[in-house]
Amino acid sequence: MANDFTFGAVNLTNTTRTLVYSVPTSPVGKTAVIHSCTVANTDGTDSIDVTLEVYDNSATTYFPVSSTVPVPADSVLVLDGIKLNLESDDKLYATSSDASGNLTVFASVLEITP
Repeated sequence: MANDFTFGAVNLTNTTRTLVYSVPTSPVGKTAVIHSCTVANTDGTDSIDVTLEVYDNSATTYFPVSSTVPVPADSVLVLDGIKLNLESDDKLYATSSDASGNLTVFASVLEITP
């Protein structure tokens, strides 16, 4: 078994659900644990809401992790009390309430290879 630390990161440049991280499908049986997720708002004036969701590939369903959580101007939202266990081809998505491109999402991930 091998463990590797990695990350997923994205700037949210529109109000569309955007992929942050996807568990690799190879080798077979690979899993991942998202240890924390940080959302930075670089807008100096406006608060922007963020929604984080996990797509469970085996259930073909999106599950909310957080829904329309406000990230105040010039601040950071840190979700570090959650641990998300993901299977092969599961995904973490983020959606911004604003198309300004002022939200950045960073997920810290431990990938586990059997």
